[in-house]
Amino acid sequence: EEANASASYSSITSILLSCIILFFLILTVITIQIPIVVTYFHLRFFDKIRFAFYMTFKHFGITLFLFVMLSVNIMGMLFWPPYIFLFSISIPLYIMYLFTRKPYWAIQNSMEYIEEEDEYDLKNQSHVREDYEDNNKSIDNSEKSLEELNRKIMEGKIDD
Repeated sequence: EEANASASYSSITSILLSCIILFFLILTVITIQIPIVVTYFHLRFFDKIRFAFYMTFKHFGITLFLFVMLSVNIMGMLFWPPYIFLFSISIPLYIMYLFTRKPYWAIQNSMEYIEEEDEYDLKNQSHVREDYEDNNKSIDNSEKSLEELNRKIMEGKIDD
């Protein structure tokens, strides 16, 4: 029985360790996409994380390439210090920009189109509301004018 308990403990430990490694791997891959999401979109904090998660798995090939590229970049910085001054920041960022430009640009432009439509609708609604308020004001003014005219007629200040 001890061997059976030890085997189940070992399998639970290996499953738990696998889940933890998978969680940190997914977290690492999402952090690759977050700077790009922040650059292109103005979203709330959790929406940025959710969108980065979505883009990570929608464009998994690009994300995997970026992960490998950044891993090689970190290794280069650790094992060859002059690498930091030559390639460490600008080249990986430029390569990230080149590979992510098209999908993010397409999404950003479609979102701007949607935002323009929403803004147009809001403007139309406010225009309708303003027209409604103007009509109500003119009706109120007309009613006041009629009441005032009737009062003057009743007082005899104005003849029919």
